Amino acid sequence: MRSGSSKKGSLMLTFIIMLAISSIFFSFIYVVTGRSRNLATQKQSVRAFYIAEAGINKAIWYLTTPAASGGRGDTWRTSATSESFAGGAYTFSISDGPSGSILVISTGESSGRTRTIEQLLSSGASSTASFEYAVYSNSDLSMNGACSITGPVFANGNIALTGATRINGAATITEGHTYKKNGTAQSVNLVSTPPPMPSIETTYYDDLLATAASQTAGNMSITGAGTYNLAGGTLYVNGNLTVSGARSITGGGKIVVTGTYTQSGAGSIASNTQIICGNNLTISGSNVVNSGGVLFARNNITLSGAGDITGSVIALNSVSASGAGRTVGLIYSQKGMSGARTIVGSIVCREAPTFSGAINITYDPSKISSSIPGVVSAGKPEKLKGSWKEHKKGNE
Repeated sequence: MRSGSSKKGSLMLTFIIMLAISSIFFSFIYVVTGRSRNLATQKQSVRAFYIAEAGINKAIWYLTTPAASGGRGDTWRTSATSESFAGGAYTFSISDGPSGSILVISTGESSGRTRTIEQLLSSGASSTASFEYAVYSNSDLSMNGACSITGPVFANGNIALTGATRINGAATITEGHTYKKNGTAQSVNLVSTPPPMPSIETTYYDDLLATAASQTAGNMSITGAGTYNLAGGTLYVNGNLTVSGARSITGGGKIVVTGTYTQSGAGSIASNTQIICGNNLTISGSNVVNSGGVLFARNNITLSGAGDITGSVIALNSVSASGAGRTVGLIYSQKGMSGARTIVGSIVCREAPTFSGAINITYDPSKISSSIPGVVSAGKPEKLKGSWKEHKKGNE
């Protein structure tokens, strides 16, 4: 009987031992499996993180690459742009950040795991040229009539003054050229190498004009009293646009016209409004262009009347300015100016300019805007140190 009990006891002990071993084995399998799953999840989370970083870098590439090269340019903003990357995908947004910075937020996704990071970028705003002169001429400079310049002048060629014209400031020319007033040599500074020519990159304007040209063709008129509110948007006209009467353009934004833009009467144009046209641009009467405005024409710009123009005037041909009003800011003209008007700021002329009439120019660099598309533009945005951070919300 003892022998039977002993056998039963041995079997029971063996069963308990096997049960314990099985428990340990299955516990081990459970732990290993759980850890494997956790490692896989962590791996996908790490992948999502690096994909989010790739999204930040792609956003920077878009900002620093011109549209003609496949990018979007430094003014591009987006609420959500998604692209596939490394078996996953990123979605990023670009918006204006604090103190003139640019905020990029990117979310990376890999096998259902997501990570979100953000990075502030410097706007990189810098001048593409040193506007150190009341008048900068990239060739000969001729002045006649009763024109006057108060401030420094540079010409990459000869300076010739006739009549009652005068320069109240230092004149600088390149070696081998002369500065004369009514045929008499004047005191002048000579340099062997001209200072950098302030130049203009027209891609920004060309792209907008191309979009306007894709619209239905037709002229447009905005007449009478009241306001036309751009609301920060863009008005495209594939033709000519005429604005007349006491009509005011409000809300900021852009007006892009493939033909001519003509505004007359007693209206106004709100601050930070850009008017871009493919032919001639004319503003007359007592119309006022408020601060931060940009007037761009692929041909000529004519400003007349008693209204003040504050901002930037860019003509790829010539500028004619007359009347009792002032133009405050930068004037960029390929071929010079004529008329009788007060200019406060700086004038840049690419080709041999002739100034005639009674134009009065006073140099004031503080009046030049720090953001003129194609002339004063943003440099490459760069990551601001200490501004990177990860959003803890989401599926990590």
